[in-house]
This record gives sequence, structure tokens and C-alpha cells, in this order.
Amino acid sequence: MIELKQERLLCLLAFAATSACTYMYVTFGSCDKIGLPGAGLFVKSPVGVAKKYPIHNDPSEIMVGMAWIMSFLSNQLSCLYLLVIQRQCELFPPVFYLCWVAGGVLSLTWTYTYSQEMHLASAIIVGSVYVLAPFQLAVGVKYFTENH
Repeated sequence: MIELKQERLLCLLAFAATSACTYMYVTFGSCDKIGLPGAGLFVKSPVGVAKKYPIHNDPSEIMVGMAWIMSFLSNQLSCLYLLVIQRQCELFPPVFYLCWVAGGVLSLTWTYTYSQEMHLASAIIVGSVYVLAPFQLAVGVKYFTENH
């Protein structure tokens, strides 16, 4: 049986969470057009919800869709890069990857709450991500500078 290091296992988990986010966001964004598997979770696409609550400084629909997908894809590429580098040395503590996974789960939850127009829950989730991300960054930078 292959023994996986804890860091590698956590990084694989982070990659799986990021992959799920990417897929579910594409599903969410196209739920009223394509109907990918899993689209039944969403009542409306992000465009459908945004059109219900118009504001005058909305970015274009294309830019919003591209920004989210680029964000998720860059996270996936980062995870793949970490998986390759981990064969050579330990990079980050477990809490770094747990924050990454938690961010993925929160992003998945946000897509659902936003499509259901649960605005308070959506705002709490977005706020949690804004707290979690700097914490993850601080832990990663501190650990990396002390150990490399």
C-alpha cells in the first residue's frame, strides 16, 4: 500500500475541493442554459439573480463569469504545482491546506445560497472567506520564511 505524507494528502484534498468548486461554479453559471449534472441544485444562475437586483455599476456578465472561472482555475494550477513541489520538501503546515479546503467548501456553499437568494447567508459566507484567506496567507508566509 502506498503511504501518503500528510501534507500531500491535504494538498490532494484541497485540489479536490477546488475542482469541485470550479465544476459547480460552471454548473451554476450555466444552469439555465446547458443543464450540466448538478444544475438542479440551483434555482437561478448568477446572472438571473443579479438581474433581479440591478445596480448601476455592475460589471459585464462576461467579465464576472470569466473572473470566477479564472480564479478557480488558478487555484487548481496552484494546487497542482504544490503537489509536484512536495516531492522535494515539506512546504506548509496542515492548517494551510485545511484553510484551503474550508475556502473551497465555503465557495461551494456560497453558490448554492446565492442561487437561492439567501442574501444574509451569502454575506456571512463571503465574510468568512475574507477572514480565512488572510489567515491562510499569514500562516503560509510565516511557515515558509521560517523553514526555507
